[in-house]
Amino acid sequence: MERPAAPCQLRLPSRHTNNTRPPQHHHPKTNPITNTINSSASAAARPAAAASRRPAVAVRAALPDGNKPKFTLPSKVDLPKVDVADVSSKVSQVGAELAKTWEKTEDKPTAVFFGAVALVALVAASSVVDAVGSVPIIGDGIELIGIGATGFFAYKYLVWPSDREQLVADVKALFAKIGL
Repeated sequence: MERPAAPCQLRLPSRHTNNTRPPQHHHPKTNPITNTINSSASAAARPAAAASRRPAVAVRAALPDGNKPKFTLPSKVDLPKVDVADVSSKVSQVGAELAKTWEKTEDKPTAVFFGAVALVALVAASSVVDAVGSVPIIGDGIELIGIGATGFFAYKYLVWPSDREQLVADVKALFAKIGL
């Protein structure tokens, strides 16, 4: 008697008629009648088979408490010290400079217009970058160019100590020029 076909599967007629099975080649340690592994081989085969089927169980069993390993942060992390009074004084200085600059501005509507145009340009540029990034090959190419530029920067400025010192000097000169 033939089994019903599974959905979306074509069932061809069997080569074997009268419900005869083809000869099966048995493992040397299996019993051909019951198709089970002999008791001497079963004890050695079961743990290996269970470990290959369920590696997570074997990992959990190897841990002392039986739980998954937990990620822990190092006990001592050196964070930079931040002086709240210094930060608040700098924020108030920046606010005072902005207020002073706003008072010196003669054509305030033009300044507001240019600020709004800059904001609209920023939003438009962001949407263009998103649109270009969604194109499969171009987005991946731009990402590859960015990775290459990052690698070049790291090699050029961060590998050798003299180059690192030059980079720090350039950044400090830029900050001095800006006034930070």
